[in-house]
Amino acid sequence: MTLDEIDWKLITELQSDGRKTFKALGETIGFT
Repeated sequence: MTLDEIDWKLITELQSDGRKTFKALGETIGFT
């Protein structure tokens, strides 16, 4: 996964839902 893909997913997830999806995104990327 490239940084551009992470940025795109981050933006999409944040637009979708906020903190709940931000946590899910962190789990997807592996930061949690």
